Amino acid sequence: MGMNTTQINTLAASFSGIKTCTPANFAKIKAALAKLDTETLTSIRNAKIAFVSTAANSLLVDRRSLPTTARLDWAAEMIASKAATAAA
Repeated sequence: MGMNTTQINTLAASFSGIKTCTPANFAKIKAALAKLDTETLTSIRNAKIAFVSTAANSLLVDRRSLPTTARLDWAAEMIASKAATAAA
């Protein structure tokens, strides 16, 4: 099962205003994404959608499509991105 670019863009627009996510809601996002194929998860991860891309990254690590260190690399990238946005 996959998603096309238009669907991923719609997903990004839907999540664009979300600033927080509870652990329970994050688990729901991750469970929904678990049904998607690896190629789609990679596209979602690269789209950098709040919370959704993080869940996709986590699933890619779980599926061994990315090395375990990708969790920390992703977290560091997100922190740096937010710091750059705040400084601008």
